[in-house]
Amino acid sequence: MRGLCTPPPGSRLSAGGSPALLGPETVTAACQDARVATPAQGLAHLRDAAADGRLDALCQRHGVQLLTAFGSAARAEPAARDLDIAVLTGAVDPVLLVNELVELTGVDAIDLALLAHAGPVLRERALVGCVPLFESAPGRYAAAQLAAIAERIETDRGRRTDLELLIT
Repeated sequence: MRGLCTPPPGSRLSAGGSPALLGPETVTAACQDARVATPAQGLAHLRDAAADGRLDALCQRHGVQLLTAFGSAARAEPAARDLDIAVLTGAVDPVLLVNELVELTGVDAIDLALLAHAGPVLRERALVGCVPLFESAPGRYAAAQLAAIAERIETDRGRRTDLELLIT
């Protein structure tokens, strides 16, 4: 599994440089090769994988009950810089899951949202206006979506109060 981009031979990264010490432009430039897909291409790969069963197999291996794509790539924005993926799952190794998603999509910039640990705003954004790609049982997506909307509405007043207290 690749997981992270492999810098071209002779680049500062392959010569022993540390990606943590380099700016994002350097890392991005090193990662822009024929093997790295854009977020839009990665979403297309995910849709293909959902259609042919490869995504189902990945989700079953990791105990994923629900997987969606959301954010700028899901909205087909041309300036999308990453692929936002949300999963509803029990215990999961997020590093292994992201590595497999990188291999499946060809996108090195994947942001993974674990819905079981997400706040109400992120949960709603990941489930409303998204691209649902996998549900473990019929109706799982609709139930999660309705629960996210209800939770965000129920907690809205408290979040507004917290913001007002921070401002004053």
